[in-house]
Amino acid sequence: MPRPTGPWQFPPHWNVVREKKPHFTVVPTLLEFESLPDKLRLIWTSRRHRRGRKVQVPKQQREPTKFRWWGFKNSISYWTEILFLFGFCWLIAAQICKLVLCTHERFETCSGAAQLVTVQIFLFIGNGIFLVAAYFTYLEVINQKSGPTAKDIQVQNISWDQPIKKMHKMIGWRPKELSFWAAIVLIVGVLLFILHLIFEQIEFFKHNHVANSVGVWMPAIIAATCFAATQYLHLVELGHSWFPWKPQSLVFWLLVMRLVASFLYLAASICSLWLNDTVRLWGSKVTFLMGSVVFWFSFYAGLLEVLN
Repeated sequence: MPRPTGPWQFPPHWNVVREKKPHFTVVPTLLEFESLPDKLRLIWTSRRHRRGRKVQVPKQQREPTKFRWWGFKNSISYWTEILFLFGFCWLIAAQICKLVLCTHERFETCSGAAQLVTVQIFLFIGNGIFLVAAYFTYLEVINQKSGPTAKDIQVQNISWDQPIKKMHKMIGWRPKELSFWAAIVLIVGVLLFILHLIFEQIEFFKHNHVANSVGVWMPAIIAATCFAATQYLHLVELGHSWFPWKPQSLVFWLLVMRLVASFLYLAASICSLWLNDTVRLWGSKVTFLMGSVVFWFSFYAGLLEVLN
């Protein structure tokens, strides 16, 4: 089989026996190698490589490892998950404050009470952290190593003399990879959500329902759609198909959680278009809070993925 296409380099004694990728894409998302002369089967995926995880080998030949529920790893992937976790802590705190204010006060005064400066500061801090985390997701893509190292293999006595390049870029272009476009769409979504928060503070949008719907909540709706599209692209990369299904994988379920959370954000943004205060309270604020909590747990699961 010919050598795989893509920006990565692999040892010459690794023979490709299987290659998978979604239709209409150029770069493979899964490669199965046979390492000569011992005929060891190695499974490499673009997501594991990007996240700094080891190449998969048969269970009987893996080195024993202990599952880590918490820890430290100095990598872009690790700090990305930590930033998202920290950002959602601010967002959850802000949304709980909003919900308490709305249920404590009368519905007629709810919209005014919920605009307390403290709540808005929490929201802006959280979304500012999200913007940094989204940029880190982009850095993770453009700073991938050019190939696996001996440390990337979960088996002993694997070595070669191939030089491996470590990237230190602040900006780059990898349009053939799904993860690149997922990162770009995520950054656009976070920027739109910040725009939604800014417009929410302008008096003109507060007192005009049409302007409020178009100027404040349409950016939020598009942002939530971007979040959902990002998670779908990551699912496609993981499943090597446009209709991914890998229920045996922890990563599959954490991505499904993020997809569900994105749809909760989308539903909350759509409910905010209603004039009815009950719909705005339970359909918007409660749903936003639920989405943020689901996001938080999914990013903790993402941290476990990076650590293990």
